[in-house]
Amino acid sequence: MLTGQPLTQDKPKHLQLAEQIRVAIKLGQLQPDDPLPSARKLGQLYGINRHTVMTALQNLVAQGWLCSEQRRGYRVNQALPIESSQHVTVSAHQSMNIKPDFALSL
Repeated sequence: MLTGQPLTQDKPKHLQLAEQIRVAIKLGQLQPDDPLPSARKLGQLYGINRHTVMTALQNLVAQGWLCSEQRRGYRVNQALPIESSQHVTVSAHQSMNIKPDFALSL
């Protein structure tokens, strides 16, 4: 579950809160379909305004980490987003070690 780890002044609080929730999901502390505490409770836990909490939660909904339903609140999404994988580039001569069976001569 969420620990209420203190937020710092070095970056916007809604981004820090969103990151803490995202990490809790990645670590399995929050499972798919788990409900999140209300924005008011999260605000009290982290010592921030509930509107700041709402901004963080709405960003996570837009990214696919959470879903929201009227009167049910926010829950961890069943289908979590795929994080971008490392971009791997391989040049043609590295990927295909093909040598022709013939040679052209002029």
